[in-house]
Amino acid sequence: MERCTMLNCQTNNQGVILVDYAKRIELTHFCFRDSFSFASTNGCLVRVSSDPKEITKLSAVSMTGVTNGDFGVDARRCEINNINISANRVSTEMLNIVSLESGVFHYCYCVDTTKATSGAAFVENLNGKTLDHFLFYNNLGKGIYALQSSISLTECGFASNAIDIYVDSSTVSVTNSQFTDFSSNDKSKVTLGSNCYTKGYGLPNQPFAMENPIGDPNHECNCAQNALSGAPYQPGEPLTAAMTPFNTAYMTPHSTAFSTPFNTAQITNEQTPFNTPIITAKETPFNTPIITAKETPNITPFITPFVTPKEINPDCEVDNRNKNKKRNIRRIKFVLALAQVAQNV
Repeated sequence: MERCTMLNCQTNNQGVILVDYAKRIELTHFCFRDSFSFASTNGCLVRVSSDPKEITKLSAVSMTGVTNGDFGVDARRCEINNINISANRVSTEMLNIVSLESGVFHYCYCVDTTKATSGAAFVENLNGKTLDHFLFYNNLGKGIYALQSSISLTECGFASNAIDIYVDSSTVSVTNSQFTDFSSNDKSKVTLGSNCYTKGYGLPNQPFAMENPIGDPNHECNCAQNALSGAPYQPGEPLTAAMTPFNTAYMTPHSTAFSTPFNTAQITNEQTPFNTPIITAKETPFNTPIITAKETPNITPFITPFVTPKEINPDCEVDNRNKNKKRNIRRIKFVLALAQVAQNV
């Protein structure tokens, strides 16, 4: 399924999209906005269940304004590429990633998620996998929750989260990543590798605006960096590769890709069947030329040329004249006979 916008969806059970006993489902260029789940459990946008061999592929998917569900996406073997999650209020987590065999986890942005007790992203039984270019910003709960997993994070950014990385019976190693403040994390459970910056580097030093990919180009999610107690970039310090994944250059292509399916050109193309030329063509059977043509054969039999032959028949005129002549002859003969009789008397 691709290039769909799902606005104001409501569900009271398993999910807006429920996939059961499916081997593989792929969502690409999807936009979920302002969805609401009435379910106290299992309510979510996308729920994939029942088959441990299933794969869920999410590419260029936007989720915003999701409320009162357990999950945003409850999927087992899940491939993630270019996911934008912002301003959601789910009770458990936005991404539930369990027992994955896939190795595709790229470019996931979790921004402004509240009430997520298990984290904006939850991974379980995920071993030997790498998550790269993930951004966790301004989440009121945990950024990422790792349960019984062994994962690596690279080229990731953590800023203004209550807890950046929560480790539960897991091992997490981090390389080439940035934190505004690493003090919220358990240093004994998170191993920092090379090119990790733990103070003031979770986001670029300048404010940036990440377009909220919900089809409204005028609506932006402004993610300005909060003031830090420590010094951010030092004057003259070179901007290394580890600092760059979340700057404007990285944000722009992904926000544009998200917005493209819902821009004016796309909408215009979808509205074409209902524009004036099409309506005119559909109305043609009822316009004047067609009505005239249909009325003509019905009116013609009763017009003068058709009525005249029946009323004026040359043969009838000849017969009438002959009859009149004979009648006149008989009258003349009768009158002459009467005169002859009178004369004889």
